[in-house]
Amino acid sequence: METKEITGISKYSTFGLRKEWLNDFLNKGDDFFDNNSLGPKQLLALRYYLKDAEILEKNRSKNRLNFFFYNLLISLLNRNSYLVWCILWCNLVYNSNLFKWWSNLSKGVYKKSQIDTFLGDFYGKLNRSIKNASCSLVGTFERTPIGEELKQGIVKKEGRERIVIKEGDPKLDPIVVLYNLYKFAERNDIYEFSIYEIENKPLSPQKVFCTDSKYIEKLVIPYAYQNVIYLDLKNDFLKIKLRRDLRSIDILNKYVGGEIE
Repeated sequence: METKEITGISKYSTFGLRKEWLNDFLNKGDDFFDNNSLGPKQLLALRYYLKDAEILEKNRSKNRLNFFFYNLLISLLNRNSYLVWCILWCNLVYNSNLFKWWSNLSKGVYKKSQIDTFLGDFYGKLNRSIKNASCSLVGTFERTPIGEELKQGIVKKEGRERIVIKEGDPKLDPIVVLYNLYKFAERNDIYEFSIYEIENKPLSPQKVFCTDSKYIEKLVIPYAYQNVIYLDLKNDFLKIKLRRDLRSIDILNKYVGGEIE
C-alpha cells in the first residue's frame, strides 16, 4: 500500500471526543475555556476536535468561536441532538485525516490491534503516534453517539481486546445528506453529478456515513426544486445539480429558518 505522510493524526493525544465535553462546551460557549474540569492535555485535545468540527475557527491560534455555526448547532440541538452529531461527524471526516481514513474502510469487525496495524500500514510505520491516533478513534466511538447511534464504530470488549464494529447504514435526515453533498461540491468544485458517480469517492455521503447510493438518492429526490437542488434526467440517468451560490452552511441556515422542510 502507498505510504502517506502523517499529518496531525495524533494531535488528540490518546483522547477520544466525549459527549459530555461537547455538551458542556455548547452550554457554556466562550466561557467554557475559563470554566471546565478538563486537564491540560484533555483541553488541548478538545480544542483540536472543536476546530475539526468547525465549531472553533480553524486558522486561529486562540479559541475563537465560529459564532454562526455555533448558533446553528444550538438551534439544531434544540430540535434533534442526533442530527447535530451527524453534522459534526461529517465535519470531522472532512477536516481530520484520522476520521477520513476510517470513513474509507469497509464495513466489518475490527480488533483494536488490527486498527493499529492497518493505520500503520497506511502511513508506512507503526509507532506511538499511530497507536495514540488509534486510541483517539476508538475512544470517540466509545464516548459519543458517533459510535453506536450513527453506527460508525460500535465498540465492544472481547476478553482483553476491544473490537470495533463498523456497521454503517445509519438513519439519516435528508438535511444531513444535503449538507454533505454541498461540502463535497465545495471540496471538489463539482456541482453536477449522479449519486452513483460519487459513491466510491472519498468524502461522499456514502463514504462518510457508510451507506449505499440507493438510500442517499431516495433521501434527496423529494427535495428537488425546493430552491436547493435540481434534478436532470437524461437517458434515464438522474443527475443532481447544486446551486453554486449556496454553501453547505447555507443549507443548515435555511433548515433552521424553516425554508427547507
